[in-house]
Amino acid sequence: MISEILRDHGLGKGLNGADKKALIDAVNAADTNQSVVKTNIINALKAKDANLSLTNASTFADIVASIPSLYIGKKWATGTCTIQGASGQTNKYTVTGLSFVPKTILAFSAVDPATNPPSFHGYSTVYAYNDAGFTSGKWQRLDTWSTSMFVNQTTAPTTGQFTLTNVSSSAYTDYIRWFAFE
Repeated sequence: MISEILRDHGLGKGLNGADKKALIDAVNAADTNQSVVKTNIINALKAKDANLSLTNASTFADIVASIPSLYIGKKWATGTCTIQGASGQTNKYTVTGLSFVPKTILAFSAVDPATNPPSFHGYSTVYAYNDAGFTSGKWQRLDTWSTSMFVNQTTAPTTGQFTLTNVSSSAYTDYIRWFAFE
């Protein structure tokens, strides 16, 4: 009985025309579907880490090879800048191009880094804890300076940028190392 069923479906005789067409259609559908699936996988990976060098032309082997370099943790950035002194705290430096919205920003400034210790400036989204649990985050200064480099950044950033301000007198230049954390 099984051998009759198999013979009816081409065993020992080759594929009939209808079965060949069905097989070709199945392969074509799988090829079309794998292209859509591949594109969806690439888009999902790039949404997690835009620095991945995947494109729609990437192969599945390229996708597999890129997975170990996928960055999952919190993002951060650092840099340096120099801001000339000015009266009235008008000289500013805006850090732009961050691929994340900073939740904590730290800056270390010195007017003469070779001889003076740096001053610490910082802002962060701070969460308080009480009997009801954590309260919503509040953008709060971390330093105790009467004037902070973040004097013009009084609200939490909503994009990938923030502003530093020279708070020294007009005679001094601030040399700054900053850190921003997601």
